[in-house]
Amino acid sequence: AVWPDSISSDTLSDRVADIPSVGDWERPSLEKILSLKPDLIIGHVWQRAQYSLLSEIAPTVLLGTDSRVDYRVDFKENLTYLADILDKGDKASELLANYNMRIEEFRQKLGNGLDNMTVSIVHLNGSQPSVYGPNLVPYAQVLIDAGIPLIPAYKNLKRSKFLSVEALPDWDADVLFVVILQEEESEQLESLSFLQQPIWKNLKAVQDGNVYGVSWAST
Repeated sequence: AVWPDSISSDTLSDRVADIPSVGDWERPSLEKILSLKPDLIIGHVWQRAQYSLLSEIAPTVLLGTDSRVDYRVDFKENLTYLADILDKGDKASELLANYNMRIEEFRQKLGNGLDNMTVSIVHLNGSQPSVYGPNLVPYAQVLIDAGIPLIPAYKNLKRSKFLSVEALPDWDADVLFVVILQEEESEQLESLSFLQQPIWKNLKAVQDGNVYGVSWAST
């Protein structure tokens, strides 16, 4: 298994260091937001319980960024929608055009290199494995755009679900990515009790050394 040293790091921490905190994302501080005198407030659709209060402070827009609401998250649609609100449509078009160009370059380099290979993605929260359908997570959408051959069970998954340990072989592949949700465990991944179970060690990806741990914060 390959676990990157920076798996628990926040890739955006340097860029947001000077941005003031407005409290927990499930319980934002209305007082702090009010004190900042924003021109626009952007939130998640699942924060609609606070919408009426937030909209009294400033115009408020709630983006569809959470799969618990409609079982679909499209990062391209969110980018375009947000850009339109901010009158940055040209910038969004430029970013998406660059994205599509990089995807096309990757697919050309890939060629037929992965014709006989399968890829799967499993989330690990403590000792509880789970899977999230590709329509729920941006990184899976990128993999599909790039032509990465995801296993049919994963590619056809529409929602998220917990997995029993016994079900893990159904999500095995030539290459397995494990998305780690709890940062405090990232430094001790190899010693987690979950990874010591015989059924885990018998997975093809594990036996072939093709398991890669990635941080949820980086995906």
